[in-house]
Amino acid sequence: MTNFLLVSHGDYAKATKASVEMIAGQFKNVKAIAFRQTMNQDDLLEEITKAASEFDEAPTILVDIAGGTPANTAQR
Repeated sequence: MTNFLLVSHGDYAKATKASVEMIAGQFKNVKAIAFRQTMNQDDLLEEITKAASEFDEAPTILVDIAGGTPANTAQR
């Protein structure tokens, strides 16, 4: 099964995951990360790396804005 990591500015990724799970049930292969104003790129990279390592295979990473901080950090 394909793994997914949702990464966004603010709570968009977490809210999207929660909304989908309300309709379709829980997903073990989807994780969401919120990039907050109090975080820097290194903090975000640490969270992405940690979340990705919890999967048995590399996840497909989906971001809210192409070229934004979550997208650029996920490419590192």
